Amino acid sequence: MDEYGKIAKELYKMGHKTEARIISRLAKETAAQPRDTKAQQQFDAAVNNGMTAEKLTQNLKHQLDESEQFSNLARKLSESGHKTEAKLMQDISVAAAGRSIRRNISGTQQYPIGRKIVPISRTRG
Repeated sequence: MDEYGKIAKELYKMGHKTEARIISRLAKETAAQPRDTKAQQQFDAAVNNGMTAEKLTQNLKHQLDESEQFSNLARKLSESGHKTEAKLMQDISVAAAGRSIRRNISGTQQYPIGRKIVPISRTRG
């Protein structure tokens, strides 16, 4: 914007007063407007308010950590003789996580409904 001001001054000195005023006015109007385009504003809003891969990854990690903590509490309840409460906690954890708990109260492996997961080391390649 400073460059336009310099050009307007030079034009004024050269006698082109009308052109100098027009350039000066346009430079001031342009300077008063926001520099971001509508597309840039939409992009910024999407990045700041929307879900990015990093945010989704953090949310997933947070949910898995909470599910693991819940599962560990259920296992401790079961070990201390509160099996009914532990079973309720396990059911709530499965419903909240939308998936099976990786290890059940007794510490054995659980599989998602309908399929068994084969460890990579046992697969034939």
